[in-house]
Amino acid sequence: MLGLAKLSAPAMTRYATQLLMSTPERGPRGKHVVALHDLEDFTLQSQAPLPFQMDGDHLGLRTSVTFTGVRRALRVIV
Repeated sequence: MLGLAKLSAPAMTRYATQLLMSTPERGPRGKHVVALHDLEDFTLQSQAPLPFQMDGDHLGLRTSVTFTGVRRALRVIV
């Protein structure tokens, strides 16, 4: 998961450049970057209810959402 705590044009340009030049071991970095790797799950929380959608379907207002990763859930054939 990659999240940015602050969005400005210069910051976005810097993070986009870092993302394009990143490796699996080292991704974007900075004081406003939140990066979590190899987690089984994570929860996002907000103080106020916010609209939440998944795959284009509105699921209502939420103050907390938990995402779970399922290893090998998608088979990719090249």
